[in-house]
Amino acid sequence: MNPDEEVRSGEVTDSVTFSFGDTEAELYGLARLGRTGDARGSALCLLFSGREPVAALARGDDPVAGDGSWRDARVAGLRATVQAPHARWTVAFDAEDGQGFALDFAALGEPVASEPGIGGMAGYEQPCQVTGTVRAAGRERAIAALGQRGRAWGDPDWERIELARSVGAWTDAASAALTAVRPAGASNHAEEATWAAYWEPERTVPIEDGRLSTTYDGE
Repeated sequence: MNPDEEVRSGEVTDSVTFSFGDTEAELYGLARLGRTGDARGSALCLLFSGREPVAALARGDDPVAGDGSWRDARVAGLRATVQAPHARWTVAFDAEDGQGFALDFAALGEPVASEPGIGGMAGYEQPCQVTGTVRAAGRERAIAALGQRGRAWGDPDWERIELARSVGAWTDAASAALTAVRPAGASNHAEEATWAAYWEPERTVPIEDGRLSTTYDGE
């Protein structure tokens, strides 16, 4: 694991992903910055107010502005910085209509590394405390939320991947994350490659057999 969070060399894809949710304010978002060794980048961002998407950004093959590292990287209206490796970061999104966010992420647990080869990617995830402001539906609101910050790098072979899913669950008592990748031609969950981790305030627990399955109600 790179202690300084430098960009991976070569032509592999390298990305950082931020996600957050404030249930009291009903504001939720996701932001992903990706880049390759030639300093070309992509940006994906979604902002929800309640169940409604209010702002979005999807850009690919754009130049990455900044200092050439993850310490300060910008693509289109999305910017991410590293304030302290594996501990503190910022992410800001400015949509053309004025909506967006400016947020600080602070790690609530140690990084847990994913297994190399999960969909051709390696990386790690960390649960976070999220503070800052969100501009949505004509209002600017301060939030104090939970969230997650992840890093991934590698060379995924999309022709061999049927689908990929990531799930995060964050509470004051504990947090969890899971990634499941289904190979092309597979028919059920049992054939998926999975990675999962669980964080409590005083410990971090990698999960050997992470499972993603349908949930049912009381009946």
